Amino acid sequence: MTTVDQREQLFRMLSANPEIRNTVRRALEVEAEGRLASPDYYLGWSWHAIPLPVQKLKVLVVEGILKVAYQSNSTTEYLVANPEAAQAALDLIGDGEGLDEGQLPPDLFTHIVGHDEVKFWLQKSLTAPQPVHVLLVGPPATSKSLFLEDLGNLPGAQYALGGSSSKAGIAEFLLQFRPRYLVIDELEKAKTDDLSVLLSLMSSGIVARLKKGMREAETMKVTVFAGCNRRDRLPPELLSRFVEFRFTTYTREDFIEVAVSVITGQLGKSESLARYIAEQVVKRTKDVRQAIQLGKLVDTEDEVDRFEQGTGRLLL
Repeated sequence: MTTVDQREQLFRMLSANPEIRNTVRRALEVEAEGRLASPDYYLGWSWHAIPLPVQKLKVLVVEGILKVAYQSNSTTEYLVANPEAAQAALDLIGDGEGLDEGQLPPDLFTHIVGHDEVKFWLQKSLTAPQPVHVLLVGPPATSKSLFLEDLGNLPGAQYALGGSSSKAGIAEFLLQFRPRYLVIDELEKAKTDDLSVLLSLMSSGIVARLKKGMREAETMKVTVFAGCNRRDRLPPELLSRFVEFRFTTYTREDFIEVAVSVITGQLGKSESLARYIAEQVVKRTKDVRQAIQLGKLVDTEDEVDRFEQGTGRLLL
């Protein structure tokens, strides 16, 4: 995984997981205070400085968000693994003040053009008394990723990315962070063990793990929203637990309309600049995320041209 991929994954994890985001924000504050007080001898912070249970900190270490800076028989000191990337992600995300768990934001899905039926049924699933699991199927660079990102930003949601986002395993992730909604993109890339955990969760609400040679099992109420490019790579018994919606590749006109909506709505760019970005990006890709990334970088049409005509896009 490249450094750019790691930064993108860090941004997704922080933007979609309020508890992780608040932990990292608090950790950066503690580290800044610690280095100011002891610039030559600062080792890191312990769990009670955040505070967060040690088991959750261990999960974040495995995920590469935190690192162990010092360890002895009596204490463990932690640091944010990549403080510059973490701060940059937090700056993009903003304050992250949201609604209480169970509340739906009034602007949910509003920046996504079309797909009114999908929007209707996703909102129904969010308010259903019992979990209704949803699978969004389609090729890369479709609206399914935009839907999943919106769902991942809901209060009580945790976002994961196929087999790579939770190195600690989905069971550990679920038991430590206890989300109301689990949002997983690229589900077909998940490990077999993680798919088994999902099957148990979706069929019975039970999440089990082995700890110190003993099997622990807990019942949880979690709704799973997942995306995949290839449904034929998923077990039939897992597919049967999902309500499915299919997505097709954007037309040129659809891409421009969606990109303009997202860039103006999420990034606050002018409609003219957003349209110019979309019209240039569509010449090489119909991946809306590429247009969004470029929108974060540029402030003028000249900067768009400089990027698109140069080699900068290879770094995005």
